[in-house]
Amino acid sequence: MSESELFAIGLGIVSPWKIVDLEFSEGEVHVKVDFERGSRFGGCPVHDTLEKTWRHLNFFKYPCFVHARVPRVQMEDGSVTMVEVPWGRPGSGFTMDFECHALALMRQMPVLAAARELGVTDTRLWRLLRHHVRSAWEAQDIGQPRRIGVDETAARRGHDYITVFVDLDAKRVLFGCEGRSGVTLANFRAFLESKGACVEGIQFVCDMSPAFLSGIKAAFPDALVTLDKFHLVAMLTKAVDETRRAEGKKMRSLAGTRWLWLKNPTNLSEREWQKRHSYLRLA
Repeated sequence: MSESELFAIGLGIVSPWKIVDLEFSEGEVHVKVDFERGSRFGGCPVHDTLEKTWRHLNFFKYPCFVHARVPRVQMEDGSVTMVEVPWGRPGSGFTMDFECHALALMRQMPVLAAARELGVTDTRLWRLLRHHVRSAWEAQDIGQPRRIGVDETAARRGHDYITVFVDLDAKRVLFGCEGRSGVTLANFRAFLESKGACVEGIQFVCDMSPAFLSGIKAAFPDALVTLDKFHLVAMLTKAVDETRRAEGKKMRSLAGTRWLWLKNPTNLSEREWQKRHSYLRLA
């Protein structure tokens, strides 16, 4: 098998495309691709060609680039359109193999770190990532959610928040947007409508944050608001500790017993059990 045939297999190149030259120059591998003379694409004749370059996966440790004359064909209506090449996405500048590798890296590390590893700018990787996220978003089939969980998380230091909406039955994230106000519920409703989901089909929304309650009522008036375990545990924990502090002013021996009451009873030692039981008898 020749070098050209090996690279053709790696790039998925088939007739009428062919590798016409391989060049190693200044620590880089350059693969030059062309098409057979007289070729027609989609049954249409070639109008003209444009020179384009794609970054490919490294050949061992050396950066590899694919160069090709990409034909533009004249359609039956007289318009001219560019042919899609089998090894790269239109407008990408990367081969499909390179894109797959870059996306895999960006799942494991920050985009800037992945850019350094791949030897490209982080701007190009962000453009690549946004394209595939947008494509996945548009292709996503969310079905008909019925029980929705809502929660916010800090995006950066300070008060920049992201609100996330989860399908509790399918156990997957459906939607995320900036902010943590009632406006995010309106954004989520618009997302459901864009996906063809019935808004009236939302039966339960799980959250109890004051920032969301008004938005839930406005965006999903027929849905019942349920209390999530996290907030309930937080409220109960706060109530127990406030009670301990209030009673501690009357009974100084309660000082330093916070975790005796907040700790899971199953995790108490024998000594802690006895101490807790003695306080309960006094009550």
